[in-house]
Amino acid sequence: MFTTKMILNENGIYVKVNADYKRIRRIYMKFLKGLGRFLLVIIALFIIGVELYLHGVFDFYEKLDKVTSTGELYEYTVDALAEGKSEFKIYATNISESDIKKINSEIVGFYGSVNSYTILNEKSDGTKKLKISLKASGNQNVYKALVDNDNISLNEREQAISHHRRGGRKSYDCSGACC
Repeated sequence: MFTTKMILNENGIYVKVNADYKRIRRIYMKFLKGLGRFLLVIIALFIIGVELYLHGVFDFYEKLDKVTSTGELYEYTVDALAEGKSEFKIYATNISESDIKKINSEIVGFYGSVNSYTILNEKSDGTKKLKISLKASGNQNVYKALVDNDNISLNEREQAISHHRRGGRKSYDCSGACC
């Protein structure tokens, strides 16, 4: 059925093998080459994917709110401050970096101000992914203590009122709305 022949192996010893040995070895070597190429392509695609992820290419798949005007951005910032957030991320279109820089001068700073902003990514259509860090003022606690009565103890309420009366407003004036 199978013919055998003697071949010299890698150790220099003659071994009895099947006559189809060379053909089977060739097929096996082709398989290993193909498998090696396949694994190389998979590893390369993985590395490229990781690099793209690290450079923020896939950030635009994150579900965030989107604003299309400076007024909307300013309003969103004030709402985030009123909610007590310390930072937020948002997509902004049709808004220049100079408009973003002017946030503090354009918003009413009763609840606080923008501490810093970062443009995380920008698409070719001008859509920017922004990260805005916020700095809350003491007025937010005063407002909650006096108007919302939002789970604040009587002691904390009195401290907020005394802070407010001592001039805790600093540069933000509630214009009588919280007094």
